[in-house]
Amino acid sequence: LAAEKNQLYKYRIIGPDGIAHEKIDPYGFGFERKPGSAAKLVDVPRITWHDEDWLAKRAKWRPYDEPLNIYEVHLGSFIRDTNAGPDGGYMTYQDAIDKMIPYVQELGYTHIEFLPLMEHPLDASWGYQLMGYFAPTSRFGDPQDFLRLVDAAHTVGLGVIMDWVPGHFIKNTDMLAQFDGTPTFEYTDPHRAENVRWGTWNFDLGKAQVQSFLISSAMYWLDHCHLDGLRVDAVSNMLYMDY
Repeated sequence: LAAEKNQLYKYRIIGPDGIAHEKIDPYGFGFERKPGSAAKLVDVPRITWHDEDWLAKRAKWRPYDEPLNIYEVHLGSFIRDTNAGPDGGYMTYQDAIDKMIPYVQELGYTHIEFLPLMEHPLDASWGYQLMGYFAPTSRFGDPQDFLRLVDAAHTVGLGVIMDWVPGHFIKNTDMLAQFDGTPTFEYTDPHRAENVRWGTWNFDLGKAQVQSFLISSAMYWLDHCHLDGLRVDAVSNMLYMDY
């Protein structure tokens, strides 16, 4: 049967022990809403951009010549309807265009810094335990809506920064952990692989496939999604491994 647009899928990978495991697509551009974790068969998201003036200004920008005033926000907590229950009441990306951008603009900020908006299964992690390094979380809308949010901010003169987590990833067995039945993304040494503090696995940044994966992710958000910067999370964890 031919695959269809928006069809859900996972990879079935047979490890060296002969056991088959279902795994997410690490490079998926969209995922189903939680509690599911399957990727959706979608194209690279595209919109008609209107931020040419912003990008031209940014190319000439000298950051030390003018003030930078950043509004940091977790989109899942901003003006949330608490009566909707623990899994609802979120603003959408479109709501953020309509409500957050005017609010931040009125307060005089120059940039919005979002806590991670990449796909993640656990609300309580605030987005810091990731599974989809190339996918805006489906909690708040589709990938095109996320691009429209960035575009809308730029058109009124607001920059957009996002927290990005290249140091560690969630342990769920259907995600990146032991991806091919061996430590593919994490350290082979279990003492270095496990991050006890956060209950996650540490990326082995010395592996070529990990470097390629993370650099590709960063460039995707900066280039394709027009983000103005990434705040790299937990740098000390990567440098000192004193967890």
